[in-house]
Amino acid sequence: MLIDKNLLFVDTLTTTTSGAATDYIDSTTVSIKNNDANRQPVWVVKTEGTAFAGGAACTATFQLQTSEASDFSGATTVTLAQSAAFLTAALTANTVMVKMRVPYGVKRYLRSYMVVGGTGVFSASSYSSFLVMDVPNALP
Repeated sequence: MLIDKNLLFVDTLTTTTSGAATDYIDSTTVSIKNNDANRQPVWVVKTEGTAFAGGAACTATFQLQTSEASDFSGATTVTLAQSAAFLTAALTANTVMVKMRVPYGVKRYLRSYMVVGGTGVFSASSYSSFLVMDVPNALP
């Protein structure tokens, strides 16, 4: 699996609150092809060197969002895909948490977004989010 810098939403984002990844992807410049099932990109979210820490009932849900506006304002923002709500204990270091094909309905811009929920707060976390064209079967 090769990661293209142009398909990277965030590389090792350290945050403890809900929020968007540091970058977005302009689908017109990276030529995301949703009309060909064999070439459809895969959205991946991977925890990094720091395991998530905090309240045992705190959760993280990862979303892939799309919009016609690069600032993701207004009614054009849609959540295309969403992970399960992962408890703190599941968010261990260097683990692939999400691996799914980008669904149909992509507008011009894409971004990754993490929603913190449950009870309690995270005291530490680190994750990366990106698109790839192929993911080895060995990844969960």
